[in-house]
Parts: sequence; C-alpha cells; structure tokens
Amino acid sequence: MSSYFPSELPPRPAPRSSTVELLGRWLPYVVAALALAYIISAVPLPKEPLSKTGEKYDLNEVGRLQILVDGRFKPVDSVARFALVAMSGRQLYTDKPAPGTTENAEGTTETRTLLPAEWLLNVLARPSVANNYKIFRINNPDILGLFGWQQQTGVKYFSFNDLKPFLKQIDDENAKVQEIRRKAQAEGRQPSEVDLKPFQRDVENLYKVLYLYQQLKNSIMPEDSPGFKRELEAYVQILPAGLEAAAAKKQGQPFDEKAFNALMQFIARFDSLAQTSKLNVAWPVDGVTSEEHWRSVGTSLTEDTPVLNKVHPAVEGWTTVLEAWKQQNAASFNGEVIKMMSITGAKFPNIAHKCDLEQRFNNFAPFYLCMALYTFAFLLAACSWMGFSEPLRRSAVLLLFLTLIVHTAGLVIRIYLQGRPPVTNLYSSAIFIGWAAILLGMFIELTSRDGIGAAASALIGFTTLSIAHFLSLEGDTMIMLQAVLDTNFWLATHVVTVTIGYSATFLAGLLAVFYIIRGVFTKTLDVPARKRMGGMMYGVICFATLFSFVGTVLGGIWADQSWGRFWGWDPKENGALMIVLWNAMILHARWGGLIRERGMAVLAVAGNIITSFSWFGVNMLGIGLHSYGFMDSALFWLVAFDCTQLAIIFIGMFPFEAWRSYEAELGIGRGPGVPRGSGNGLSPKPVNATSADEEKSEAVVYEK
Repeated sequence: MSSYFPSELPPRPAPRSSTVELLGRWLPYVVAALALAYIISAVPLPKEPLSKTGEKYDLNEVGRLQILVDGRFKPVDSVARFALVAMSGRQLYTDKPAPGTTENAEGTTETRTLLPAEWLLNVLARPSVANNYKIFRINNPDILGLFGWQQQTGVKYFSFNDLKPFLKQIDDENAKVQEIRRKAQAEGRQPSEVDLKPFQRDVENLYKVLYLYQQLKNSIMPEDSPGFKRELEAYVQILPAGLEAAAAKKQGQPFDEKAFNALMQFIARFDSLAQTSKLNVAWPVDGVTSEEHWRSVGTSLTEDTPVLNKVHPAVEGWTTVLEAWKQQNAASFNGEVIKMMSITGAKFPNIAHKCDLEQRFNNFAPFYLCMALYTFAFLLAACSWMGFSEPLRRSAVLLLFLTLIVHTAGLVIRIYLQGRPPVTNLYSSAIFIGWAAILLGMFIELTSRDGIGAAASALIGFTTLSIAHFLSLEGDTMIMLQAVLDTNFWLATHVVTVTIGYSATFLAGLLAVFYIIRGVFTKTLDVPARKRMGGMMYGVICFATLFSFVGTVLGGIWADQSWGRFWGWDPKENGALMIVLWNAMILHARWGGLIRERGMAVLAVAGNIITSFSWFGVNMLGIGLHSYGFMDSALFWLVAFDCTQLAIIFIGMFPFEAWRSYEAELGIGRGPGVPRGSGNGLSPKPVNATSADEEKSEAVVYEK
C-alpha cells in the first residue's frame, strides 16, 4: 500500500491566474491592438463613381494633380477640401434628396458622399449639377429674412441656384460693409475696431464664399462654354492670321480685319478667364516661363499659346479631363490624368511628391484620429481612479503612446510639406502646444504612475486638437507666411520655445484643476497625493518659467533685427511678458511661504486665463505688429473658457471645511459629540508653530 500511496505527496501546481488577473494582464495589449486596428483602417474613403459604361474614375489619382493656388502648390484634393470647408464647414459633401423631394442634385434617389475631387470636377465641368449642391451655410436668420424666407435659428444649407435670385441683394449689402471698412481704414483703424453687426459680418462672409464658388466655376473653362475644346481648336486655327493682322495694324499697314476681330474676341474671353481664375495649372514651358512660374489657363492661352503656336499641354490635358468627365468617359479621363501626372512627376518630382503626400495626409486625417484616441485614453485614465487601477492606467499610457506617435507623424509631415518649423500660424500652434504638453504629461506619468499625468495629457491633447479643428474651418492651414515671419531660424527658436512655455503653463493649470476638483469633491486627495500633485505643479511651473522667459527674450532679439527695437509694448509682447511674470510670481510666493499646494493650484488655474489671452486674445485685438493672426470668431469660446477657469478658482477658494478630502483630518462627519478639528490630533496651525509642528500638521488648513 505504501508503494502506491507515498507518505509525501508531490507539490501541488500553482493555481491558475484568476479571470481578473488575466484580464488585468492582457487588457493593455487588447486596447493597443484595437487602437492599431482603428489607426490602420482610418476613415474609409467614399466610393469612387462609375461611368455610364461601368468603368471607375480614378479620383484618387486626379486628387494628386498639382495646382499653384495663393502662392502654394496644392493637390486638387486640398483645393477642393479647403473650398468645401469655407463654404459648408465640411470636408466632404453628401448628395442626398432634399426634404420634400425624391431626387438629389444628380437627379437620382441615391445618397452618396462625394470625394472632394469629385465635387470640384462637377463645379468645373458640370456646373448645372454643382449649382444644385446645398453647400452654402447660413446660420443668421436675418439673412433669411433679407431673402423673404422664413426666419429660422440653426444652420441651414442652400445651393447656388437657391441663392442666385438674391445675388444683387447680397452684393448691395456687402458694398455697405466695404464702405464701412474703407472709412475705418481712412481713419487709421484696425480691422477689429470696425464696428460690424453680426448680420453684416455674415453677409460679408456669404459674399466671399459665393465669389469663391464662381471663381472656381470659371477657373479652367468659361461656365457658358458649349464646348471648350472646340473653342481652343478654333483659336489655334485663327491664331497665325490673327497675329499677322495685329502686327500689320500696329505698323499702320492693311490688315485682315475679320481675322483681327476674331483674335480679339478670343483674347478678351481668355483675359476674363485669367482675371477670375484662382487655379494656376499650366506648368512652366522651357524658354517661355521660369521654373517657378505656373500660369492659369487664361494667362497661358494669351501668353504661351502665341509663342508655342499650340495650346499648352496642361491646358489641353485639363480640357480633355473635364470634357471626359462631362461626357462620362472614364477611359479618356483616366488616361489623360495619368499622362499629366507622368509629365509633372518627371519635370517637378519634388512638387509631385509633396502633393501626393499631402493628398494621402488629407485622407488619413491623423489629428482627427488622435482626437478620438485621446478621448478614449482620458476615459481609461479617469476610470483607473475608481477601481481596477493598474491595468486601466497601463492601458491609458500605452494608448497615449500610440496616439502620440500618430500625433508626431502628423506634425512631422506638416513640417516637411511646408518646409517650415512646426509653428507658423494659430492652427499649427494648437497642434504643437498639445504635442509638447502631452510629452510633459507623459514624463509626469512615468515618474508618478498614478494616472494624473495620463489624464492631463489626454485631455490637453483632445482640447488642443479640437481648437485646431475649429481653426481649420478658416481654410488652408498651410498658407504662405507673412513677410515678417518668413525666417526659419526665428520660427525654430523663438516661436517654438515660447510655445513650449505655453504648453507647460497650460499643463500646470490643468494639473491644478485636477487638484482642486479632486480635493473638493472626492476624498482621494490625502497627504501623499497633495505632496505628489504639488510637486508636479511646481516642477511644470519651473519648466514653463524657463521656456517662456527664454522665448520672450529671443522674441525681443528677433524684433530688434526686424523692426529696430527690442521691446515696444506690443500686445503680443505684453502677453508673453505676463506669462513670464505670473509664473515667476507663483514660484516666489511658494519659495517665500506665502502659498502652499492649494494656493499654488489656484494661481496656476489663473495662469490658464493669462496664457489663453496671450495665445488668442491679443490676436482678437487686431492691433500692433503681431496682428497678422487677427481673428474674432473665437471670442465666445475664449470668454467661455475664462469663465470656467474663474469658476474653478472660486471653488478652490472654498474653506477647507468644504473640501471632502479634509473631512477626516478636520473631524467632519465622525459622529455626534466629536468637535470639529478634534479626534485626529490635528488643529489649525498656530502662528508661532515650530518647524516640527509644521511638519506634523502640514496637511491641513495652514496652507495658503
């Protein structure tokens, strides 16, 4: 029996991990895998349309074609997106039957989301269809009343055909606005000082987008042309005789009046096309134009064609593309697009590569992806404070790391496309401020490991990218720089450094918001947590003070080189100085014992107000040498943000009896018969407390 039942049994195997432990171990990897799947899939593109014969148009390829617009080379995709955003506030247009109808603009019952290039092609080649697209956004009921329509609140969308009967009224109202602006300019006033009513501003904007739409319609070929290709053939045919007649007339010799008049009719028509066009599509011709000199169709027809004795290849190519699009001939369309791409790719490889990359960048929309991922990361970090802490915190950190990679890639691509440092305008400053703050927050999280740094990083990332999204509604976010900004050295030193100072100040302010909310409304801000969060705020404020000070000094040196003076009390300069002085004041108050953690938190929240004013507020003033970033559309949101910060400051000033995290130390809620401040050995700090007393009672009301 003993041989079968040994007295000493072998050791029992270790129990398997529980379901909770397994979930905790694998949750971060599951979250990361889901995030990667979302990033890789990105946002699916709308389906490309089919021709009548069932062939697919290669709209992704035509979206990469290069166009020079407003001094910058852009792919067709970007031109279309920025125009759509200016008119409708959206980058894509969904063609669906209007309320009360069964047909869309195409005359079918189908609902389709159009690629930006598809919308632009319809504007250029099929204006009768594009004029029915409801892309013009009106949110002012007084404008509806101007047209005799029922006044309704909210955003309404209208087509060009809807607004066409009222173009004269819109012109008249805009003329009144421009007269007000001319008078203000004559008086030496800045744009923001012009007193315009909301109705006048909205009418002015509606006039601008309608004018832009009509410019686009007449950029490649006249809207009223029955067949532009036939016009060009007739022009080339009459050109030799017409030029000969024009030369003879100039010399006072007999000339062919019929040929001369025919040529002048063409020249007048093409001149009109050149004046209205925004799109420079004709690349330089050897021996005729310089390498950088791209021309519009109208300019090329009047200047290149007489020298070449033929239509420019780009003009001919675009005409063939639009005619094929109009006639629903996918084979001809695709073939001509590929032909033009091969020519420009060989002649201008750098331009072609950047336009190709920009189109892919637009489709991937990295910052839009990051907004969603930052939101999820913040929720994970916040939930880690309620339970299942470490797995959720690690999941949030890993998700933040992946999102930061995408954020960084988007930032680097923009730097490459512009050939500039990361900050060139308000839009890029929002992206960079968020990126820098997230880096600092991630460092804090890696050292503290309590979810605070992760939550702060995610919230700042979402907020700054939301601001950037709002700013992108103004149009092209990579516009040419003002002359005063056209220097990469100072953009890479002063602007980047001072913007990092903005980032750190905002991060300190957000940590302070967490400190106050956590202390007042929860019981989790115990003594170790106060010390830890106080150390975070202190370290970030030191960092912010250094970078904002150095950045401000570098700005003064740049001003001395550009304007001949180091300091001129310009509003932007004053705003930067206010940030330096405020951060320095917090540090001195902390060093002098005037404030402790709570006081530092309240002052850091006030720093959010000062920094937001320096970042946005001075641009809304529209005065001074830094007023090139003028905007007034964000005034409401700036005021709303400042009001929330004032509310947080007010909450932070509550007496400690109102802070839930102090209830145990103050003896609140310990039952009847227990006086407040007793039962825990702690009482308010006496005036003559020794250092030992201070160390013992550092956690209660004595902090300022």
